[in-house]
Amino acid sequence: ERSTSTATWAKLLFAGYAIGLTVMLGRLFLGIWSTHRIVQQTQRIRPQGAGQTVVVESKTVRVPLIVGIVRPRILLPTDWSSWNTDMLASVLRHEQAHIDRRDLLVALLAELNRCVYWFHPLAWFLRTRLAALAEQSCDDSVISSTGDRTKYAEHLLDIAGRMSGRTTRVAPLGVSMARTSQVESRIDAILDAERPL
Repeated sequence: ERSTSTATWAKLLFAGYAIGLTVMLGRLFLGIWSTHRIVQQTQRIRPQGAGQTVVVESKTVRVPLIVGIVRPRILLPTDWSSWNTDMLASVLRHEQAHIDRRDLLVALLAELNRCVYWFHPLAWFLRTRLAALAEQSCDDSVISSTGDRTKYAEHLLDIAGRMSGRTTRVAPLGVSMARTSQVESRIDAILDAERPL
Protein backbone atom coordinates (compact mmCIF):
# COMPACT_ATOMS: atom_id res chain seq x y z
CA GLU A 1 0.00 0.00 0.00
CA ARG A 2 2.86 2.39 0.84
CA SER A 3 4.61 1.62 -2.48
CA THR A 4 1.35 2.28 -4.35
CA SER A 5 1.00 5.63 -2.58
CA THR A 6 4.61 6.52 -3.40
CA ALA A 7 4.09 5.58 -7.04
CA THR A 8 0.94 7.72 -7.20
CA TRP A 9 2.78 10.71 -5.74
CA ALA A 10 5.64 10.18 -8.19
CA LYS A 11 3.20 10.15 -11.11
CA LEU A 12 1.52 13.32 -9.85
CA LEU A 13 4.86 15.07 -9.44
CA PHE A 14 5.97 14.03 -12.92
CA ALA A 15 2.65 15.16 -14.40
CA GLY A 16 2.95 18.51 -12.62
CA TYR A 17 6.51 18.97 -13.87
CA ALA A 18 5.53 17.99 -17.42
CA ILE A 19 2.65 20.49 -17.42
CA GLY A 20 4.94 23.26 -16.17
CA LEU A 21 7.62 22.41 -18.75
CA THR A 22 5.04 22.34 -21.55
CA VAL A 23 3.62 25.74 -20.56
CA MET A 24 7.08 27.33 -20.32
CA LEU A 25 8.27 25.87 -23.63
CA GLY A 26 5.00 26.95 -25.22
CA ARG A 27 5.61 30.52 -24.04
CA LEU A 28 9.15 30.43 -25.41
CA PHE A 29 8.12 29.12 -28.83
CA LEU A 30 5.26 31.62 -28.98
CA GLY A 31 7.84 34.33 -28.31
CA ILE A 32 10.08 33.04 -31.10
CA TRP A 33 7.15 32.88 -33.53
CA SER A 34 5.94 36.35 -32.53
CA THR A 35 9.42 37.79 -32.98
CA HIS A 36 9.70 36.17 -36.41
CA ARG A 37 6.40 37.77 -37.46
CA ILE A 38 7.53 41.19 -36.24
CA VAL A 39 10.82 40.92 -38.17
CA GLN A 40 8.97 39.95 -41.35
CA GLN A 41 7.01 43.22 -41.20
CA THR A 42 10.05 45.48 -40.80
CA GLN A 43 11.67 47.79 -43.29
CA ARG A 44 15.42 48.21 -43.62
CA ILE A 45 16.78 51.68 -42.87
CA ARG A 46 20.24 53.22 -42.89
CA PRO A 47 20.57 55.62 -39.97
CA GLN A 48 23.84 57.49 -39.67
CA GLY A 49 26.35 55.61 -37.50
CA ALA A 50 24.73 52.19 -37.91
CA GLY A 51 27.92 50.48 -39.07
CA GLN A 52 27.67 46.99 -40.58
CA THR A 53 24.74 45.78 -38.49
CA VAL A 54 21.37 45.56 -40.25
CA VAL A 55 18.98 48.17 -38.82
CA VAL A 56 15.24 47.97 -39.43
CA GLU A 57 12.22 49.94 -38.30
CA SER A 58 8.99 48.45 -37.03
CA LYS A 59 5.57 49.86 -36.24
CA THR A 60 5.19 47.14 -33.61
CA VAL A 61 8.03 48.16 -31.28
CA ARG A 62 8.13 51.26 -29.10
CA VAL A 63 11.71 50.98 -27.88
CA PRO A 64 14.95 49.88 -29.58
CA LEU A 65 15.84 46.21 -29.31
CA ILE A 66 17.89 43.50 -30.93
CA VAL A 67 16.59 40.27 -32.41
CA GLY A 68 18.25 37.37 -34.19
CA ILE A 69 21.02 35.13 -32.90
CA VAL A 70 22.40 34.02 -36.28
CA ARG A 71 21.60 37.25 -38.16
CA PRO A 72 21.25 39.94 -35.50
CA ARG A 73 19.30 43.08 -36.29
CA ILE A 74 18.60 46.29 -34.47
CA LEU A 75 14.91 47.17 -34.44
CA LEU A 76 13.97 50.82 -34.05
CA PRO A 77 10.51 52.31 -33.65
CA THR A 78 9.22 54.28 -36.63
CA ASP A 79 9.79 57.64 -34.92
CA TRP A 80 13.58 57.12 -34.80
CA SER A 81 14.11 59.82 -37.44
CA SER A 82 12.80 62.46 -35.03
CA TRP A 83 15.51 61.68 -32.46
CA ASN A 84 18.46 64.00 -32.14
CA THR A 85 21.84 62.79 -33.39
CA ASP A 86 23.27 62.12 -29.90
CA MET A 87 20.30 60.01 -28.83
CA LEU A 88 20.36 57.94 -32.02
CA ALA A 89 24.11 57.38 -31.65
CA SER A 90 23.68 56.29 -28.01
CA VAL A 91 20.89 53.87 -28.93
CA LEU A 92 22.89 52.32 -31.77
CA ARG A 93 26.00 51.97 -29.56
CA HIS A 94 23.96 50.34 -26.81
CA GLU A 95 22.30 47.84 -29.14
CA GLN A 96 25.57 47.09 -30.94
CA ALA A 97 27.15 46.31 -27.57
CA HIS A 98 24.40 43.71 -26.99
CA ILE A 99 25.18 42.15 -30.37
CA ASP A 100 28.95 42.13 -29.76
CA ARG A 101 28.43 40.47 -26.37
CA ARG A 102 25.99 37.89 -27.84
CA ASP A 103 23.47 38.79 -25.15
CA LEU A 104 20.54 37.36 -27.09
CA LEU A 105 22.15 33.91 -27.12
CA VAL A 106 22.76 34.15 -23.36
CA ALA A 107 19.14 35.26 -22.87
CA LEU A 108 17.88 32.28 -24.89
CA LEU A 109 20.01 29.83 -22.88
CA ALA A 110 18.77 31.39 -19.64
CA GLU A 111 15.20 31.11 -20.94
CA LEU A 112 15.70 27.42 -21.75
CA ASN A 113 17.15 26.90 -18.28
CA ARG A 114 14.08 28.57 -16.80
CA CYS A 115 11.84 26.28 -18.86
CA VAL A 116 13.56 23.14 -17.57
CA TYR A 117 13.83 24.36 -13.96
CA TRP A 118 10.61 26.40 -13.91
CA PHE A 119 9.91 25.24 -10.35
CA HIS A 120 13.19 26.61 -8.96
CA PRO A 121 13.36 30.31 -7.92
CA LEU A 122 17.07 30.42 -8.79
CA ALA A 123 16.29 29.81 -12.48
CA TRP A 124 13.99 32.86 -12.49
CA PHE A 125 16.53 34.94 -10.58
CA LEU A 126 19.33 33.92 -12.95
CA ARG A 127 17.39 35.10 -16.03
CA THR A 128 16.61 38.46 -14.41
CA ARG A 129 20.14 38.93 -13.09
CA LEU A 130 21.79 38.13 -16.43
CA ALA A 131 19.52 40.64 -18.17
CA ALA A 132 20.37 43.33 -15.61
CA LEU A 133 24.12 42.69 -15.95
CA ALA A 134 23.87 42.80 -19.74
CA GLU A 135 22.12 46.17 -19.62
CA GLN A 136 24.68 47.59 -17.19
CA SER A 137 27.55 46.41 -19.36
CA CYS A 138 26.04 47.95 -22.48
CA ASP A 139 25.27 51.18 -20.60
CA ASP A 140 28.92 51.29 -19.50
CA SER A 141 30.01 50.75 -23.09
CA VAL A 142 28.05 53.81 -24.21
CA ILE A 143 29.33 55.92 -21.30
CA SER A 144 32.94 54.97 -22.00
CA SER A 145 32.57 55.99 -25.65
CA THR A 146 30.68 59.27 -25.06
CA GLY A 147 31.93 60.25 -21.60
CA ASP A 148 28.62 61.98 -20.83
CA ARG A 149 26.69 60.16 -18.11
CA THR A 150 23.98 62.81 -17.71
CA LYS A 151 23.05 63.00 -21.37
CA TYR A 152 22.93 59.21 -21.68
CA ALA A 153 20.68 59.00 -18.60
CA GLU A 154 18.37 61.53 -20.28
CA HIS A 155 18.30 59.40 -23.43
CA LEU A 156 17.43 56.29 -21.43
CA LEU A 157 14.62 58.12 -19.62
CA ASP A 158 13.28 59.34 -22.94
CA ILE A 159 13.28 55.80 -24.36
CA ALA A 160 11.69 54.37 -21.20
CA GLY A 161 9.01 57.07 -21.30
CA ARG A 162 7.84 55.68 -24.63
CA MET A 163 6.82 52.46 -22.87
CA SER A 164 4.54 54.07 -20.29
CA GLY A 165 0.86 53.83 -21.09
CA ARG A 166 1.44 51.80 -24.25
CA THR A 167 -0.17 48.46 -24.88
CA THR A 168 1.99 47.49 -27.87
CA ARG A 169 4.24 44.59 -26.98
CA VAL A 170 7.96 44.47 -27.40
CA ALA A 171 9.10 41.39 -29.32
CA PRO A 172 9.19 38.61 -26.70
CA LEU A 173 12.50 37.14 -27.81
CA GLY A 174 14.51 40.32 -28.09
CA VAL A 175 16.82 42.27 -25.83
CA SER A 176 15.12 45.60 -25.22
CA MET A 177 17.03 48.78 -24.36
CA ALA A 178 14.52 49.99 -21.76
CA ARG A 179 12.52 47.72 -19.51
CA THR A 180 10.56 49.88 -17.12
CA SER A 181 11.28 47.57 -14.16
CA GLN A 182 15.05 48.21 -14.47
CA VAL A 183 15.22 51.86 -15.48
CA GLU A 184 15.53 53.41 -12.02
CA SER A 185 18.43 51.21 -10.92
CA ARG A 186 20.14 51.71 -14.28
CA ILE A 187 19.84 55.49 -14.04
CA ASP A 188 21.35 55.36 -10.53
CA ALA A 189 24.27 53.29 -11.83
CA ILE A 190 24.77 55.53 -14.87
CA LEU A 191 24.91 58.69 -12.76
CA ASP A 192 27.20 57.17 -10.11
CA ALA A 193 30.49 58.75 -11.19
CA GLU A 194 32.41 56.84 -8.48
CA ARG A 195 31.36 53.46 -9.85
CA PRO A 196 34.05 52.00 -12.13
CA LEU A 197 32.85 51.09 -15.61
